[in-house]
Amino acid sequence: KLNESQQLISRLKAQVELIDRSLSQGVVIYPVGFERIDYASGAIESIWKRKRETLYSDCFTLLDGIANADRDAVELKLKSATEPTWSLETEVVRRDRSVAKVELTAVSERNDTYPEGVVTLRVREIEETT
Repeated sequence: KLNESQQLISRLKAQVELIDRSLSQGVVIYPVGFERIDYASGAIESIWKRKRETLYSDCFTLLDGIANADRDAVELKLKSATEPTWSLETEVVRRDRSVAKVELTAVSERNDTYPEGVVTLRVREIEETT
């Protein structure tokens, strides 16, 4: 049984990796409250120009890339689950100083895995401005 479970886990991981590579939008999944990130897609790396491992070790590095003028509003949205859905446009300032205009769209819900609530954040790059 253990071997079957390990094979199933390996297959599921391979399927998730395949899905991850096919996503053009960035996806971030985190529990309500934004105290950790449970999943960040590969597209997040190309949009933010930061490694996913950095986001997993400190979720607030996601905010580091947000333009200063919008950072407080984005942080408030990320931490709050008062709205079941929200969307806003902002700019991401990358480490190489290039800037991308993005649309952030979030949906929050409760389920068996996340009884306290979970947020799925989609990040769509609208345009690269510099």
